[in-house]
This record gives sequence, structure tokens and C-alpha cells, in this order.
Amino acid sequence: MKIGILGLQGCFRPHIEKLQKLAIDTSLVLSVDDFKDVDGLIVPGGESSTMLKLCPDDLWQAMTQSPIPVWGVCAGSILLAEKTINPEQKSLGLIDMDITRNAYGAQNESFVDEVTVFIEDEPQAIKGVFIRAPKISRYGKLSILAKFADEVVAVENDQHMVTTFHPELSDSTIFHEYFTKKVDKFHLAI
Repeated sequence: MKIGILGLQGCFRPHIEKLQKLAIDTSLVLSVDDFKDVDGLIVPGGESSTMLKLCPDDLWQAMTQSPIPVWGVCAGSILLAEKTINPEQKSLGLIDMDITRNAYGAQNESFVDEVTVFIEDEPQAIKGVFIRAPKISRYGKLSILAKFADEVVAVENDQHMVTTFHPELSDSTIFHEYFTKKVDKFHLAI
């Protein structure tokens, strides 16, 4: 298994480190050829509008029609949404949800707080790092993976998932382990 991390801009190095701790092969994805060589893709946090500007058209098209599981983290969740507001921008439309950019405020209003994760049999609390984080304002038939207070902060469909916070910046590897299992399950099914 090889997990790609979109390396155009943003917080991609901590994902590489987490996956290497799990003995998962990683690769930076900068082109459509890189994308064709991975089994799953992480679109990291960063600046979604900058990623849009830097993303080659053929890579964007390949991601839009993604044949592999994709995990969007913070800015990545903005790019995976069906609709983005505050302001509106182009997105991949891979997850049936609407998302509001910078919903918790500006950079200096970023925070760390407890997130409850519903991935394993028993809910688990982990540190949630929210950096100019977006909010999921509407979601369709998706499974909830995590909440912060009463807010849904992580969801998935059969193929893709998003987190509006940064699991790669916590001590936990629960989301990275879960994504690799999702990738494995997807490839066993095809």
C-alpha cells in the first residue's frame, strides 16, 4: 500500500511522519502521474485557495473523478465538499456536504480542544487542533466519525472522509490507521 499526500502546499510533512510510524509507504503527489501511483490520497490542511491555484488541471480532473479513497484535512475538507461558502470556491464534490471556511475565526483564534472520535467500539477523546478551521454546515447520508462539543467535525462516505481539524498534529494515530484500513478495504472490494 502506498498513501499519497498532496504536496502542493500546507501541512503535509506530519502526515508522512504519522504514516511512517505505521510502516506505510508514502509519496508526495504533485502531478497526475504521482496520483496514478498511489492507493489513497490525503489532501492536507493549508490554504485551499492556494492549493486550487497550484493544482495542475489534469491532477484536479483526476482527483474529481477519484478512483481511490481521499481524506481531506481542514483545507482538504473544504476541497472535498460539494459546496463551499465564505466565500464560495471550486471544490471536488467528493463528499455530500457544505462547508463554511474559517468558521471559527481568524488565525489568532485557532485553538486546541477535545474531540470525541466514534471510530472504535467505544468513543475516544483525542486532542483536536483547529487552525482557521472550517465547519460542516450541512451533510447528507454520511457516517459521523468525530464531534467537537455538538459540532460534527469528521464524516465519511463509502470511499472518502474529511476532518475539519488536524489529526496529524495530535499524538493519536487513530485517523491515519482508520484511513489506511479504508484504503485497504476499498482495494479489496474492487
